Amino acid sequence: MQQHPLAVILNIKPEQKAQLKDILHTIQADINNNPYLRFPEITTTHFARFVLIGGGIKATRDLETRLYFSANHDGEWEEYIDLLLDKAGKALEAIFSACEGYPNVSLTDPAFKARFKDYLRANSCQVNTFYQGYPGKSVQEVQHSIERHAVLERLANQKGLDGIKAEFKPSSGPAFGNIISKIWDNTGGKLISIITAPLRDFLGNVLKKLLDFVLGKIVGIRLFPETLPPLQEPSPEVDTRIAQTDYLESVQNEMTTISAIDPKQLRALKIMLWIVNMAARYLFNKGELGGISTIHFARWIIIDNGKTLLFESNYDGNWEQYIGDFVDKAAFGMNSIWGNSDPSVNYPKYGAKDLQTFKKVIIDHQVPAAVFYTAYRNDSVRNILNDLAIDNLFGGAKSSDAFNELTSRL
Repeated sequence: MQQHPLAVILNIKPEQKAQLKDILHTIQADINNNPYLRFPEITTTHFARFVLIGGGIKATRDLETRLYFSANHDGEWEEYIDLLLDKAGKALEAIFSACEGYPNVSLTDPAFKARFKDYLRANSCQVNTFYQGYPGKSVQEVQHSIERHAVLERLANQKGLDGIKAEFKPSSGPAFGNIISKIWDNTGGKLISIITAPLRDFLGNVLKKLLDFVLGKIVGIRLFPETLPPLQEPSPEVDTRIAQTDYLESVQNEMTTISAIDPKQLRALKIMLWIVNMAARYLFNKGELGGISTIHFARWIIIDNGKTLLFESNYDGNWEQYIGDFVDKAAFGMNSIWGNSDPSVNYPKYGAKDLQTFKKVIIDHQVPAAVFYTAYRNDSVRNILNDLAIDNLFGGAKSSDAFNELTSRL
């Protein structure tokens, strides 16, 4: 099942903002059972959020003049909007009627559905870069695999491995191909890895220099040093209190940032986001984005006719760990994107390796979600990928090797 990003930005009617905030607060206070929008009933939603946003600089960040609605969902756009309207039509009317341009048609009018879809299309944003931590897996598949793992763990606790074996019914021995494969993994693969290590290092350095030349001289992104040079004055520590960064009581967290783009760098940024999007689709499609394994979904969107960059992420762990991963494992990627920011953003002179200044940029441009929904709030990316592997093993070939791998994952 293909996953898709929905992104809608609407101007809020000033006189309706207080009422809209009350509705969103009510939804967030009881995300599963509120009287408006119960996302568990929208069964193809992985993650969703409503964010009141302003502009791309710190001075306009908190103006709350616009409503950003996003979802990571299964299936096609039409099907998802139909499901939203069928299950939560009144809620959508209550929320979006507080925004400018809302169609002057009642919910019961036969023309409402078509008019509402036209309204959303007209205010939808093209997502430049979309990353998925477990691509092709539907909400139902993820939830089923989580439940399968839980059932097998309960069975193991009650009856031990014999109980699981009775359910799994493995064959008597490993297949010959599996034996050969295991021998190769333990010997040949390691030997080749040792022999080719110097060549890999050499090619890595050559490719790095080539990449710097292409991106810096041809694409035109700003390049930053790989290591932070000695500073006369260390950057001041940034206030990252929990109230600002980790206000969700969940395994998962959310981030939305809005930052101004340097007009001179817009072309370079568009090319870089296209490159990252291709990499996310064809290279980083196994649960890691540039070495970061805690991201469920992420996206970058150029909005406001090229003036502003919106970044959204659904991630595991706390804010400090997440930003630390960015800097330690993906500083080059962060610099190649946010390094194209307008000078007003105050992006670090030496790039993301200047950790405290990088944190300040994020804090200054981050906007907390008014509503944040996740279909599996207690599960990390790593756990979900493990659960999916367990479910696949349980439903696959019943070899003893498969049984051993399955039990090792419990």
